[in-house]
Amino acid sequence: MSHSRTFADLLTEYMARTGIGDAELARRINVNRLTLIRWREGVTERPRHRDDVARCADVLRLTPEERDEFLLAAGFEPDSPVAASPTGDDSDGDAVEKETGADRAIQPSTAQFPLNQKWTLAVAAVAVVVLLGAGLALVTDNLNLIDPDPTPIPASPTAIATYTPAATPTATATVPTATPLPATVARDGESLILLAPFANYTAGAQGYNVSGRLQERIDAELHLSGLANARTFLWPDTIRTEGEARSVTERSGALLTIWGEYDSGRVLARFTTAQSPSGAVGQPVVNIASSPSELPTTINVNLTGAVRYVALMTSGRVYLDQGEYDRAKAVLRRATIPPPEDPAALADVRYLLGIAYLNGQRFDYDESIAWFTLVLEVEPLSVDALNGRAVAYMRRDRAGDVQLARTDLFRAESIEPDHAETHSNRGRAHMLHAGSDDLNRAIASFSQAIELVPDNGIAYIDRAGAYVARGQASDLTLARTDLDHALELEPSLAEVFVTTGLLFVARGGRAEVLRSIAEYTQAIELAPESPDAWFHRGLANSELGFLTESAADLEKAAEFAPHSLRYQDSTCRALVVAGDAGSGLRYCDLAVQVGYSQALYSRALAKAMLGLADDAESDLADYMTWAESLSPGSCRTALLDAAVLLEAPIATARGGAEMWDLLEFRPRPVIPGRPAC
Repeated sequence: MSHSRTFADLLTEYMARTGIGDAELARRINVNRLTLIRWREGVTERPRHRDDVARCADVLRLTPEERDEFLLAAGFEPDSPVAASPTGDDSDGDAVEKETGADRAIQPSTAQFPLNQKWTLAVAAVAVVVLLGAGLALVTDNLNLIDPDPTPIPASPTAIATYTPAATPTATATVPTATPLPATVARDGESLILLAPFANYTAGAQGYNVSGRLQERIDAELHLSGLANARTFLWPDTIRTEGEARSVTERSGALLTIWGEYDSGRVLARFTTAQSPSGAVGQPVVNIASSPSELPTTINVNLTGAVRYVALMTSGRVYLDQGEYDRAKAVLRRATIPPPEDPAALADVRYLLGIAYLNGQRFDYDESIAWFTLVLEVEPLSVDALNGRAVAYMRRDRAGDVQLARTDLFRAESIEPDHAETHSNRGRAHMLHAGSDDLNRAIASFSQAIELVPDNGIAYIDRAGAYVARGQASDLTLARTDLDHALELEPSLAEVFVTTGLLFVARGGRAEVLRSIAEYTQAIELAPESPDAWFHRGLANSELGFLTESAADLEKAAEFAPHSLRYQDSTCRALVVAGDAGSGLRYCDLAVQVGYSQALYSRALAKAMLGLADDAESDLADYMTWAESLSPGSCRTALLDAAVLLEAPIATARGGAEMWDLLEFRPRPVIPGRPAC
């Protein structure tokens, strides 16, 4: 075989042959889409992890010979070394051995809550944390589930072949063993749901087609919900362990796999997703007691209500996966009527509703906090719910919310000390609090997250941001080191360039602000929907007096992060200063309506510019009442001093001849973690 073609050449050829796109391939092999683009364009000549290349070969359905050539071009040992080294050149052998077996650590979801980048789906990003499980629901329905399988299922557990079989001794070492392809794979942009045959432990010959009936009801629910890009598929093999379920889910690119078992005393079904923590057991969604003689009745009658629940929960997850949060809310609320009797099921549907209200255009932080609180009533030790509620508190950002978030995260850490996401969220909460020694605490929290997941580039970026905010003599150097390390881990992380821009702003001076704009622009090129990149570039443009550009950038930030009330407020102010108070007003209104009192200042300015003096004065009075209610250690004095500046625009709106400079009201660059005053 020829080795003259580069890895980029081979990847491009095989992707074109299979018709798979960048986004879909990146999702299936669990790498960043921009990383994949860098591979394909040759910017990154060789991937860092052999497992990534091997998964890529599986998805692209390469022949054994093509797979070996693909691995060699990436700088890794082929599956069949004898056949894959015809030149006899061993010069790459040592380098290959050093990299073989490197595993990519599972990235924790962030306040993108994660919701990984899809749940954050995510999440923040969120990402972003989604509890992947469901519980018992018993409701009435008329669906007939009894349907004996034509092929009896064994009465006792039998060994199920894995999808990467152990090597079989053979006399011909040059013939590689091909990895079996999955029975189906998710298409580009598709939410695939797998249903495996339920294991039958009834010690009888007759089996029941539980998975088939589940599929019928889920298909009906998906159809009613209008989810055209969602598909169910009956997996051909019984799945008996969480490890098998995870493997099937990952290799097929499925959103989730439903599998389970039944015997004379119970029916168990489980959910597994590719994002489930390693070692986690799929949560039971049905657990129905019965006697052997009552099993047909149990499956025919009791299971029907659970099927409805599973169908609703499944379609709710699909909506969350696709970022359709309003539809997710509607479907998940239906799953609560009547409420599931099983505590795990009740906690699960409440948790997913908390996630749904945390995101989207119609976010509602009060509602999200309420749902997470209800989860904790059922499962008081739920680390995921504590993290979810903490993120909601931080996003709502009312007086006292940051402290409430820190309390939740301290409790989560006491329950599960080695939960990396908790430490990352604690670091963010410390930076929002911005009190004495909080930045030192933030750096310690991010360092703990790095120790737990050393390959998490976001944690290095978070710590770099804390260094920039602290601003001690050596901090900018430490920040640069962390950013360089994050780039080594993932060259296409847009967040690296956002934080580098903040580093330049922290140095001070017009020239440094201009340099920051170049960094933010690079971040936007890497991640065009990054709200942080648009936000900080907008503030930098505002600082330099580029008002039209600033307003356009901040409108993009507000569009991509409708849940960020600070972004809405800054966009309002930028539009007012740029001469378009009418357009700016809707952003102020959104922030004020959900309780972000600081936006009353921008709205008062907008109304004054529109000649609405009475309305502006009313907003100013409400703003001052809010500012006076703040604790003495906050920015109360600075906020009240700023309120005085609004008197001139309001006087002008009343026909006065006050002299004042509108440019003084423009939004200015901020360094996250530093007090705004």
